[in-house]
Amino acid sequence: MSALRVLIASPDEELRARVAGIFAATGNRVALEFDAPFDALEACLEGRTDVAVLDEALRSMRGSEVAAVLRDLHSPVVTIVLHRGELIGDEGLLALNPAREGFEEALGNVLQDAGGRRAREAR
Repeated sequence: MSALRVLIASPDEELRARVAGIFAATGNRVALEFDAPFDALEACLEGRTDVAVLDEALRSMRGSEVAAVLRDLHSPVVTIVLHRGELIGDEGLLALNPAREGFEEALGNVLQDAGGRRAREAR
């Protein structure tokens, strides 16, 4: 299975570095990093990523809003919203709290599932 191309969008540099470390440990690579939601949305729509990790704390457009747009457009990009506390609104989104115990393992599981799905679709 080839490495997934991962996008991380967060205004928090420490969080981006932490998430990038988790991806590297799972054999995937961070292809793109942004601190603005519109750059992340554009990259997803252009097919430059397989997985998008979107921080709810993004300015001008929350991570959940970016993920909802991608879902509504039937994008094949797997989206993960990072939140700290309650995620208001869309219950249909995959959301993880980086402050909770087990975050790294949960994120690794999502990546494994995404890689498996991509391998099945390639057949």
